[in-house]
Amino acid sequence: MATTSALGRSRALRGALFASLVAGVLAVATPSGAVVYCTPTAGELPILKVSPAALPPPADGKYGFKLKTTLDGCVADAAKLSGWIPSKKGTADGALITQAEIQLTVAGYGNCGFGILSSNPAAYVPTGTLKLKWLDAAGDTIKSAKPTSASVRVSGMSFSQAGLTAIVEGFVTKGLGIGASVQMTIPIQMNLADPFSDPWALCMIGNGPIPPVPGLPAAAPLKEFQLRARPSVAVGFPSFP
Repeated sequence: MATTSALGRSRALRGALFASLVAGVLAVATPSGAVVYCTPTAGELPILKVSPAALPPPADGKYGFKLKTTLDGCVADAAKLSGWIPSKKGTADGALITQAEIQLTVAGYGNCGFGILSSNPAAYVPTGTLKLKWLDAAGDTIKSAKPTSASVRVSGMSFSQAGLTAIVEGFVTKGLGIGASVQMTIPIQMNLADPFSDPWALCMIGNGPIPPVPGLPAAAPLKEFQLRARPSVAVGFPSFP
């Protein structure tokens, strides 16, 4: 009986040691840091379309965010991408990546309050896809850098004196950086000095608990957001620069 018990302990110890070694190897093998990120310079500001339009509260319905633009200021880890060539996950042309053509399409349920003024049990976070096509300085597609497709969600909005910023997060499902995390920030324009001149603020008031203010336009569905800066995006394992 003692021999059997000792054998069992020995097997358990070896099993624990093996699991520890495997975990250590996997931890070392996991790449870290940015694959590519785009911090665009000043330029023409795109429009974040809300289609279908978001309804004023308390009404609920389907709505979506759509954004299509080209970002400059892109930097790739050329050495890392070159090292991944044998796995067919990399490219020898990482240094050529300077721009990205992006297309965001997500859809959610709720209203234009987006849960900011009050919780909405019927609301569902906007989810969808983010697609990135990698371009060189001339705006030409880099054929060896496979277009990236990611499954994403709008994970929240941050507030600052400058305005609002929508945070889009997810993971790459296809193309360059497959399996990596992706994060996109979308700076939204809002007139904080006179918020009721802003279509979003007017829509949020809706027919909710705040009584109508004389002289203000009636609440209407929100069809677009003006941006105060160009979006930025980063793809990495798992942190961003």
